[in-house]
Amino acid sequence: DALRRARIARNHTATHILQKALTTVLGDHVKQAGSLVAPDRLRFDFTHFEQMHHEQIAEVERIANEIIMSNLPTVIYETSLTAARENGVLFGEKYGEFVRVVEVGSFSKELCGGTHVGSTGEIGLLKIVQETSVGANTRRIEAVTSFDAFNYVTAQTEELHQTSRLLNCPALDVAERVAGLQARAKEAEGKLKRAAKAASEGSIANAIDAAIEVNGYMLIVEDLGKGTVDGMREAWDVVKKRAEKAPYAVVFFARNAETGAPLMMAAANEAAVEAGFHAGNLIKAVAPAIKGGGGGKPAMAQAGGKDAAGIPAAMAKVIEILGA
Repeated sequence: DALRRARIARNHTATHILQKALTTVLGDHVKQAGSLVAPDRLRFDFTHFEQMHHEQIAEVERIANEIIMSNLPTVIYETSLTAARENGVLFGEKYGEFVRVVEVGSFSKELCGGTHVGSTGEIGLLKIVQETSVGANTRRIEAVTSFDAFNYVTAQTEELHQTSRLLNCPALDVAERVAGLQARAKEAEGKLKRAAKAASEGSIANAIDAAIEVNGYMLIVEDLGKGTVDGMREAWDVVKKRAEKAPYAVVFFARNAETGAPLMMAAANEAAVEAGFHAGNLIKAVAPAIKGGGGGKPAMAQAGGKDAAGIPAAMAKVIEILGA
């Protein structure tokens, strides 16, 4: 199959060029650790101690394509192993007395028994598709050449043009436009968070005004609706700040914004704890109402449950236990 063999030859010679380009950019510690030469792609594993930077990959690709487009001749000959070694040929396996050398101009010299192009221009183009890890101190580059490289670049370009049409901007302005959209989204998100925080503080302020006195401290029992544990903690921080040194305790309920599962948190400042409030004991007693469990210390405890429908009953249980 002449076409298949020609595609393999392009990828094989490209692998030799790629290895030399890697040693040029990364250093002489780069050694082949495996490879695959197929008609539609090539894969090269090599020793290296860290992930390659984008700039390094771009430089390897630039060097490889410079050699390809220079149309250097590929010279193949047989010689003695000793002569090949003295001539600086790259190899890392065991060979017999006579060996086959593949030279790509004056750029690359390796021992190889495979099929190769007559000159590098036949490869046309090399495009690195990805660089990944395949083990400790071993990296892998996957690449395509010739028409496969052309098809890959064409697909990437079409994707870029589709994105530019969606963003209504020139293709070369896509990155700038996306960066601008990200900045605007971040700003909008910040405004929403600030608005939500202000609304929450307003709600908490109303809850503080409606607090009831229980056994020497002020108690707030509140259903915060959709929320998170962090959100409940933030609400408690607002109460502590407004309460100053006055004894305050809270019991907050919420529903996980993603799953709808019930959440419960009890907290108190030092003055309320001294007056007898114990968050951990309260949580243990009330959490079964939401089909959950939890606990904690006198000043802070929390629980999660499975039945949000039990929140009203749990709130009533809190008031019953604390004698409010």
